[in-house]
Amino acid sequence: QMSEQQHDTEPLLSQLQQTVRLHMPSPRHGPQLRVFGERSDRMLGVLEAMGTWVSEFDSSGGMIYASPLIEATLGFTPQEAVTPDCLQFHPDDLAKVIEAGREVRATGGPATSQTRLRHKQGHWIWVSTSLVGWVPAAGGKFHTIAFSRDITALKTAEAAKLESDARYRVVAEMSCDLISEANEEGRITY
Repeated sequence: QMSEQQHDTEPLLSQLQQTVRLHMPSPRHGPQLRVFGERSDRMLGVLEAMGTWVSEFDSSGGMIYASPLIEATLGFTPQEAVTPDCLQFHPDDLAKVIEAGREVRATGGPATSQTRLRHKQGHWIWVSTSLVGWVPAAGGKFHTIAFSRDITALKTAEAAKLESDARYRVVAEMSCDLISEANEEGRITY
């Protein structure tokens, strides 16, 4: 039970703080937890835990930085990834890449895209990318930061669902039986 003093300060705590206080175990200490000294280390650690790699592109579109997680996803080391023409977009997706880049440059706001990149071993990986633009210093040139993650499994599942839906539709249309579908209220929906 909470003491009288804890109860008085409760309205000052956010819902998340209250939930953590009441329901979460104390953090573990020791070698099993990474220690992040700098804010940038913490940010990269969080992004890594989410399966997201970070890339930075200069004003001409050349990659000048890639975080280490790019290797686990695309097979290229960060050093390989920053070499010209290392990353190859699927030809069918180039228009999406160009449009997202234009949007960031024109509006200064973020843009997102889902495209395919060639893995080092030659197969295609679907990635979801969020782009933001920034100018690194006063008088500097425009740079783009990309936050990318592998969504190949999601795209594969979507394709399998579409194929299954199409197969069901063909079977239903070719069947001599009456097939119907009703919602919770009993109304025929198909």
